[in-house]
Amino acid sequence: MMRPMSHFIPFKMEVFILLLFSYLSSVHFTRVTGECDIKNITLHVVTWNVNAERPTCLVKLLGQLEDNDEDLPDMVIVGLQEVTMSLGTALKNYILGDRWTASIEDILESNDYVKVESASLFGMFLNVYVKIQHSWSVADIDIDHIDTEYFRYYDNKGGVIMKFRFYGRMFCIVHAHLHGHNKTSRIEDVQEIDKSRTEFCENPSDYVFFLGDLNFRIRKVDGFKTPNKVHDLIEKKDYTKLLEQDELLYYQQKNQIFQNFIEQPIKFQPTYKFLLKRNKGIYNLKRRPAWTDRILYKTQTNQSIIPISYNIMEDHRKSDHYPVEANFVIVVNTSKF
Repeated sequence: MMRPMSHFIPFKMEVFILLLFSYLSSVHFTRVTGECDIKNITLHVVTWNVNAERPTCLVKLLGQLEDNDEDLPDMVIVGLQEVTMSLGTALKNYILGDRWTASIEDILESNDYVKVESASLFGMFLNVYVKIQHSWSVADIDIDHIDTEYFRYYDNKGGVIMKFRFYGRMFCIVHAHLHGHNKTSRIEDVQEIDKSRTEFCENPSDYVFFLGDLNFRIRKVDGFKTPNKVHDLIEKKDYTKLLEQDELLYYQQKNQIFQNFIEQPIKFQPTYKFLLKRNKGIYNLKRRPAWTDRILYKTQTNQSIIPISYNIMEDHRKSDHYPVEANFVIVVNTSKF
């Protein structure tokens, strides 16, 4: 009778084969698991100066138009300015909550989002939400309010910073409303706020976003000094010529502000200042139109961040500003978390 083949293999060889098989199986399993744990995370970021108007129809603002839940953004970041311009209303909102945050919560929580945190300063509100399936990965949440002089706080200007970990990655979100009539103050505000961000957030941070009504204008140089001159270029959709005189881009190129920050190319009309209650998107030419509302970003650890879109929402016309939205994709590996 023939003996089984295993009887012809020395014992040491059997052990070696078993160990080799176990190793190869573990390598294959790890590779498959690692691939399965790599996730594309979509981010929807929006900033809007609401000019103390009441909230209406926020579904598009929050990126919630898709019918399929899988197509909705994994994270929603909403920065609002001038929710109120009254100190009394601001105190009431602080105690009882504000209509805008309540409306945002109603929409997002009904779509199975969970709030990461809210931060506010007078009439400014920053709200961050993630889909419920990601909520377990959020940790180390903290908020900082930018130190401002009393009259600046009263003037509804300043900033808040929110930091948190998401699948082990550090997010640092700056939401700001800067001075409107003084270029020097705007530049100093950015420098002060960014210094506070560096001190408050872990440096380097994986993802940094800087958004808000930053109030940068078109430079007052020949050909751009009057509202009508600026408006003529808007009518021609000659945004390239206008952007050459955009203060934010100009002083960024001089390395005075927003060092290493990226802004997606602007291909939309200036976001400010529109006539109120006409609902026609007509500029108020008592002011020179400008791109006051911006969203910038960077990674300080060479993480993958893919910009998808950057645009205005022209159908939101209650305010004298248009909302600005930006969408991104990042990649996280949950097996390393």
